[in-house]
Amino acid sequence: MSWTRYLLHDFWTARELNRIDDAKRAERRTRRRRRRRLAQERRVMGERIADLEQELGETALLLRALTELCLARGVLTAEELSARAEELDLLDGVADGRIGEQPFDPGSGDSR
Repeated sequence: MSWTRYLLHDFWTARELNRIDDAKRAERRTRRRRRRRLAQERRVMGERIADLEQELGETALLLRALTELCLARGVLTAEELSARAEELDLLDGVADGRIGEQPFDPGSGDSR
């Protein structure tokens, strides 16, 4: 946006060109902000995923330790454990190898 624009064009055309330039600059600023915001969101999501992976690994380790202790001490057999896992899997009506949305209520008396 220089004075030559006003000298080489009529005044109204130069003003319109200035408006177009301003709009382009504003759009570039908006894109830069959006890119920064998306990069920050990606960083946060990456950190959250790493935290969840750590938590999952710790939970799996604890589960394995408890399972092996129960089996070693004869608290239950591998067959009993498998049968109970299948029963719990079906509580939500889908045999997908995951626990369903059923809330766990330790005071319900359903210890089986």
